[in-house]
Amino acid sequence: MFRAAVTDGVLIANPCAGLGRVNENDSIVREVFTIAEIAKLAHDKGAGDGDWQNAIFSVKRLTEETRSARCIEWQGMILVGFYIGARIGDCAGLKWSNVNFALKTITYMPAKTDGKQKIIEVPIHPCLLTWLEARVPALFTTSLSGNVGLSKQFVAIMDHAKVHRGTTREAVKGKKALHARSFHALRHYLTSILADADVAEEVRRGIVGH
Repeated sequence: MFRAAVTDGVLIANPCAGLGRVNENDSIVREVFTIAEIAKLAHDKGAGDGDWQNAIFSVKRLTEETRSARCIEWQGMILVGFYIGARIGDCAGLKWSNVNFALKTITYMPAKTDGKQKIIEVPIHPCLLTWLEARVPALFTTSLSGNVGLSKQFVAIMDHAKVHRGTTREAVKGKKALHARSFHALRHYLTSILADADVAEEVRRGIVGH
């Protein structure tokens, strides 16, 4: 941008000319879950077993009703994340108005691209459709970050289901831990299996909103 400004005569000199390249060694190669691991995460050994909540929520405040509702909604979050490839915040923000049972589609606007008003419409996989048809409560919305945020809850589910996070660096002073797998791995795995199934690239991009 600044180099172009110098070329166009808008600036006399590039103020960023003396900056070095960003350290690219601080990134990680993202990994995906296996089908067996997704099954563990979404069912009784993971999100379906309320005991994972003990790791991050105060046990005194966990009523059976709250615990059960959170289990059901997290099962839906994981299925939605996998079958439509949405990001964690977009999954949590879905409402029943996003679901068209007649057309068997889910339509939503990714938060990351809401400035572009980009609408994504994805067909509902039969397994996800079965789950949705059996549920009345809407998926919950809550903060993505924080001690009990969505990301932290999913980590607790992974730990409870004994699905490893692919830690490539432990947390050290001044640097946070790096993990190869998170909720976002569901999105990556969807694109991976679509590619393996010879789904055209433009279709894959349309599904995940790239």
